Amino acid sequence: MFGPENKQEWSVVKTGLRMLKHMFLTILVVSSAYILSMIASVPRSNFPDIYVAEARGHIYLRLVAQIGNTTFSPTNTTQIRLQETPPIALSNTSQYQPLLASTESTNKSVIEYRQQTTACSGISNIAFIKTHKTGSSTLRSIINRYGLARNTSFVYLKESKNGHIRYSRLSNSLRKKFLPPIGGTSNIGRRYNMSTVHIRFSREFFDTFMTPETKYITIIREPVEHWLSVISYFNFKRYAPEDVRKKSFEDIAAYLAINAETVQKKTRGSNINFFRNNQAFDLGLSHENCRDPSKVENYVKYLEGQFELVLINEYFDESLVLLRRAFCWSWSDVLYISRNVQSRTHSLKNETIRGLIRQNSMADQTLYDYFNKTLWRKISEYGPEFQSDLTYFRNLLEQVKDDCNVHVVKKLGKVFYQLNKDRSTLCRELLANDQINRIMHRQKSPPKKIAPGKTLVQLPIDRNEPIVSGPREPRAIRDARVACDNDPTCKKIDFSLQPDGRIKIITYRTRRNL
Repeated sequence: MFGPENKQEWSVVKTGLRMLKHMFLTILVVSSAYILSMIASVPRSNFPDIYVAEARGHIYLRLVAQIGNTTFSPTNTTQIRLQETPPIALSNTSQYQPLLASTESTNKSVIEYRQQTTACSGISNIAFIKTHKTGSSTLRSIINRYGLARNTSFVYLKESKNGHIRYSRLSNSLRKKFLPPIGGTSNIGRRYNMSTVHIRFSREFFDTFMTPETKYITIIREPVEHWLSVISYFNFKRYAPEDVRKKSFEDIAAYLAINAETVQKKTRGSNINFFRNNQAFDLGLSHENCRDPSKVENYVKYLEGQFELVLINEYFDESLVLLRRAFCWSWSDVLYISRNVQSRTHSLKNETIRGLIRQNSMADQTLYDYFNKTLWRKISEYGPEFQSDLTYFRNLLEQVKDDCNVHVVKKLGKVFYQLNKDRSTLCRELLANDQINRIMHRQKSPPKKIAPGKTLVQLPIDRNEPIVSGPREPRAIRDARVACDNDPTCKKIDFSLQPDGRIKIITYRTRRNL
């Protein structure tokens, strides 16, 4: 039989193989270093697209460069360990930073990749003005998920199943009906971190209860498609004659658009706010001012100064890429599965009627045109890596759907997404239907009561400042403070003086963040 016939010969063969392996690795490392040094010597302007993407526990550096007349574009993405390399300047304006490469196997679900480490800290004080029929339920679920994971306090109405405030009169009496913030008994003061409910925008009113550093965002939709969704969802065909109601949806929409003034007078209750210029109304513009082009234009410009970002429904993924950067979130923070989608899609092909709808919704059209241009201006300012980030994000969404094994179920005129039972925590969170209940239960729970004679010591959340002990503080308490300050898992200490004079100390710890 061919091969070594004794152990000594096998040992020689193994030694030779190991030497070949080491030689191969040495050549690979030297050649990689040489290639990188060649790339580093090329001017930055020759790299139109260079970005860092995170996926499956690894960091990939993708380079596309035009070097002279030779195009450098690796057929396979090159994986580079970055532990010992200095930060790479991706562009003059980019906020991206290279991440540490992982040594874990790539044979992992995409939902298990490591979180991005950035120089900035994620924004968690957000007022999302939830507009109607604009894809806002999906965006709300994203923000709710982020806030639940970070123990933030939400603005929710006490006596509401879903917390919505809708078109209630904005006043101090309304604010008293809010659920108290976490661990509090009073809802007075600017202590709320997030708002994701339906409520009309009024910066003056929001400033009475939101934290001072709050960022404002909202989402809008193309006015014709928005109006068609509104009249279908809120059943506006009931305001049409009986013979019209029996016709197709396009005929019903044409009747409502042509007879908009008559239909508006017939509407009752909150429906009067939905029929025309509903998006502008949700954002604080009165119905009277919606008819004045100059007032509409001035108000839209005012809104631009109030909102960090206005997302566009038709460019939802593009908007989320911008949101992620503006709020310094990770890719996992902006993952989503659509919510509250109607199973029936209604179309209107008659351009004359579509033009009439735009005319009836003049304020909404002005609003949409302005912020649609603003969105694309922000995309241009984002830099050349935007398209690469967008492609990566969409691929990530598809991978998550595959990993979560999501399937579509149509029921009661809506589209629902379900997944198998044995799915990861992230998959369950993406489709969680109990977000609202968890938020309300958490803020309805009474705060922990401290018995007479006890003192609660709350440590700094950011843990950047050392604990300063008082000169007369008992040694046991001082030692507990110092020990807690030096322990990253220690959240707070609670102590009390017992009847026999001894001090009882309880240390609360949280799971260490890896």
